[in-house]
Amino acid sequence: MTGKNLLGQYTDPCTWMGGVVYGVPCADVNPIYHYSGDPVNSFGWINNFPCDQRMWTNVGPFTLPQNERVDIWTAYIVGRGNDNLNSVTKLKEYTVAANNFYTSNFTQLPTSVKDEKITFRDYKLYQNYPNPFNPTTTLRYSIPNDGAVTLKIYNILGQEVATLVNEYQKANEYQIHFDSKGLASGVYIYRLQVNDFSQSKKMILLK
Repeated sequence: MTGKNLLGQYTDPCTWMGGVVYGVPCADVNPIYHYSGDPVNSFGWINNFPCDQRMWTNVGPFTLPQNERVDIWTAYIVGRGNDNLNSVTKLKEYTVAANNFYTSNFTQLPTSVKDEKITFRDYKLYQNYPNPFNPTTTLRYSIPNDGAVTLKIYNILGQEVATLVNEYQKANEYQIHFDSKGLASGVYIYRLQVNDFSQSKKMILLK
């Protein structure tokens, strides 16, 4: 990571129009790490220019053993508070928790996440993914009330070719994996029926 722009130059925190430096001499700020300050406490190099901005960060290079399995771990962390600055605070808290979880070899589980029950207001049958597919795809649906559920597959002639679900289910969201083994390429219809609700969607099998 060099921190340079397209011209091969470092960004000068003292003159850069997209930020401001608080609490320290701007000449003492490391230009490699853009906006390394703390906006919550107004200290250091801070981004104060409201616009659509993008930042590209990379690491490496790495020397990897040939013909051996290598695990690569990444973390996507999002924090939302009661305003923009509090969201930064929350993001930092979650980042620390994620780092502690990793450095403890995944034994130090975070305990502050509130587990809330998700409720579904409407019956909904989603488009399968992937689509087109070969040979498997995932069908997803949500039901707001308990009921007898059937999920069936039909060919383009209306002939039933598979029954994926035929049981009583609790209100929830469900995912069903469909394997098209033994079926020919073409358009198929999947149909969800529960209580008085019925919905169908098309999917394409390409072999």
